[in-house]
Amino acid sequence: MKISDIVFSIIVIFFISLFAYLLYSNFLMPKPSGGVERKALIIDTVEDIEPNPKLIKEIKSLLTKAGYNTTICSSENATVDFFKKIYIYDVIIMRVHSTITTTPLQFLPNNSVAIITGERYRKDKYIVDQLAERLLPSSLLPQTGIAYGYFAFTGLFISNYIPRFRNSTVIVMGCHSLYSKDMAQAFISKGAKVYIGWDNYVTPTHMDKALYKLIYYLFVEKKSVGEAVSRTMMEIGRDPDYGAQLKFYPLEAYDYKPLSSS
Repeated sequence: MKISDIVFSIIVIFFISLFAYLLYSNFLMPKPSGGVERKALIIDTVEDIEPNPKLIKEIKSLLTKAGYNTTICSSENATVDFFKKIYIYDVIIMRVHSTITTTPLQFLPNNSVAIITGERYRKDKYIVDQLAERLLPSSLLPQTGIAYGYFAFTGLFISNYIPRFRNSTVIVMGCHSLYSKDMAQAFISKGAKVYIGWDNYVTPTHMDKALYKLIYYLFVEKKSVGEAVSRTMMEIGRDPDYGAQLKFYPLEAYDYKPLSSS
């Protein structure tokens, strides 16, 4: 075969592949009504301790097939500034650590939820946000008063920095993520449609089982939030070690179906 024939063949294959891609992306790939692109975000900071790349890949595949342009954020990129920009997504899934305050603070009541970022804590950074209790250290050594660990954001952070969500579905799989309603209410007041989380400590294994089931029911079987959460809990039960139960807020979102929002 002549070199010119080889070059011609390569060019033909390239344009056929390009045509196939454009055909799929513009006509065959599922799109929301109205032509607005659906965007999903998966934040995985638990990967540092309990990596589960198979789960993340499967969830991204399910969301992509449902018509979402899906972004994955690893622990190192889950900075404080990154969380200020999550409002651009329709579905926000956080495989993260979270906690609750154990004493009343100046602006936060006891048992306020805090979601832990992937950014290491520094006492001299984000000073205004720390003073306003929008950011907290994720852990505290009470005997010395020295903070260590990572920055964690509170509901006050969401209220201050998020302009408006896109009727977003927010799924926070960390411990105590829905122990109290303050964090969930902050998301809802800024335009999120529903907030799903745990009411106690939860083990990583149980968390991951629940997350896959929940995403499957919401975005493959297209169940409502209430039905998806109920079916997930019926199948996997409460956390065997801590008794954690998956819940959603507000209760009015029971019949809400994320795929019908766009």
